Amino acid sequence: MSLFAPSYYASFRCIAGDCRHSCCIGWEIDIDPDTLTRYNALPPRERKAILSHTATEKGCTSFRLTADERCPFLTSDGLCRLILSHGEGILCDICREHPRFYNSFSDRTEVGLGLCCEAAAELILTHPEPFGLVCIENDTSDENGVTDPFEADFFSERSDVFRILCDRTLPLSARINRLTKRYSLSLAAIYESDRRWQRVYRNLERLDPAWDDALTAWERASLPASGIADPIFESAAEQLIAYFLYRHLADAICDGRYPERVAFALLSTHVICSVAAARSGTPDPDTLIDTARAYSAEVEYDEENVDAILCELGSSPIPCPGYPIA
Repeated sequence: MSLFAPSYYASFRCIAGDCRHSCCIGWEIDIDPDTLTRYNALPPRERKAILSHTATEKGCTSFRLTADERCPFLTSDGLCRLILSHGEGILCDICREHPRFYNSFSDRTEVGLGLCCEAAAELILTHPEPFGLVCIENDTSDENGVTDPFEADFFSERSDVFRILCDRTLPLSARINRLTKRYSLSLAAIYESDRRWQRVYRNLERLDPAWDDALTAWERASLPASGIADPIFESAAEQLIAYFLYRHLADAICDGRYPERVAFALLSTHVICSVAAARSGTPDPDTLIDTARAYSAEVEYDEENVDAILCELGSSPIPCPGYPIA
């Protein structure tokens, strides 16, 4: 089975101690069974040093976070004591793989980088080339092509979607119009309904008080209909839409919600751009990257939050012949 990844994937590097929003703080860290078996096989002293900081509940073992919600092995300078003592091979799956995600198909697997990681967010939003996939592992022993008809339809559909999105002979607004016409989406329901979406996002589960502050800034701001329309954000907005499509459109193979998932990509990008502009007062690329990271952590990584937005998008009025946003 072959493994595909975005063209920027190989450039990703964890920034470790330089990270301002460490994935070792505030996140539940489960230990997979294979890693737990390895820990139990360590010499007694090393085994105790690790397992004394774990807890098991309902058959799942995880690291016990400190009072300030830090991983017990996170040093004061943002490094991992386990890696420093044993090397990266000691890590459990979730620590080794983060921020990667995988979409599996019958004949291939696709890997990507989650936007909730600030290093990944910067890499994705500043990537200068249109979104594209490259094969990073190729198993020629299993090259029979896509046999699942639902997957075949998906790959054909996705190819058309990315061909529209990545056509840089047109401004982004025109490409968005083409996407919305393809799926009979109401652009007005997405881009001219900020008050509605502000209520929706306020009702979602939230983790970090800083995200509350970001939503407050958005609610108080007086902005154009779409943050995406700002030329400073156009390249990054294209990459954001591509990211959300790449990560989430595949789920339409199971639920058939192609229009809602395309709308989710457009809405998420609109919200990120609008919140970023509201936070900084002007369109600022650094604030955009940080807002994208926060949005991903608060919204995208919570399946219930994503489903709530998809359901809300499913209730939006359609069809619509297209609406100019720039």
